[in-house]
Amino acid sequence: MISLNDLIERVSQSVVTIVSRPFSMNDYVQGRTIQGGSGFFVSKNYVATNMHVVEGADEVQILTKDSLNIKGRVVHVNPITDLALIETNIEVPSLPKGNNVRIGDFVIVLGSPFLFDLGDLTVSFGIVSSTNREIKSPYGYNMIVHQTDAAVNPGNSGGPVINMDGQVVGIAQSHLEKSENINFMVPMLSLNSFIANVSKNGQYVAPYTGIERVRVVNKTIAKMFSLPVERGLMIQRISSGSPAERAGLTIGDVILYANGAETPSTLSLWEVSERVAPGVLNLIVLRDGRKYAARLEVEGRKIEHQGHLE
Repeated sequence: MISLNDLIERVSQSVVTIVSRPFSMNDYVQGRTIQGGSGFFVSKNYVATNMHVVEGADEVQILTKDSLNIKGRVVHVNPITDLALIETNIEVPSLPKGNNVRIGDFVIVLGSPFLFDLGDLTVSFGIVSSTNREIKSPYGYNMIVHQTDAAVNPGNSGGPVINMDGQVVGIAQSHLEKSENINFMVPMLSLNSFIANVSKNGQYVAPYTGIERVRVVNKTIAKMFSLPVERGLMIQRISSGSPAERAGLTIGDVILYANGAETPSTLSLWEVSERVAPGVLNLIVLRDGRKYAARLEVEGRKIEHQGHLE
């Protein structure tokens, strides 16, 4: 009989339950709502989760499968992609990361749905239904997510979405409005660029390019408009006086590369922008059938905890 038990046992050691508000034994006995969610060790001392799981908390309780009950300190938050990092004083093996996500890939979601049994994990199974969808974050920002039909319930938020190789490919997101069997995950690329950003700056600094909207160019679109490329991002709107305008970019330009990496999706451009902010994006752009280089100075903007740009 085929079973995912071995995979679940291997990865669950690094998955945790997060309690973001103090509660008493009486609260637990009375079945009162416990605020929090799920998370996972992304490095030896750090747990990743959703920002809305730890909203308003400086310290949280972290419960592991091995019955450890430890305190964690919320050190970084990102309201744009609804992510947070929690520092702990214990070392737990982190989960391997995977960035290659394809429609149809099998995945499992681990977490504590509804926080019924603290410390115990449940598992749901499904496939990746869609990739690189743009939706609103809980804080009103446009964010890129992948879609899955694996069940994601309140309490699952912040838990890992795992592929069949045991790699984290996303962070479960249950705070968004959705229909039956439509659930979302924050891509691992977004978590990686968030971590790179705070490692560089000591705090989260949001990238600002002034490119307000793009459309994905694929093979079909390229052929329809006789573009000599197979993929890229066509600029639809640019803010006046922005870094993009100063770099000489204009509506209709197709961004092909950013710092040497292809830009086939909005996620790919966001990821490299977040990594360098503040810093330089060296772009290769297609305009009127010809390629040219552009240097875009990405600005960095500090974001308050509640998600407002300063």
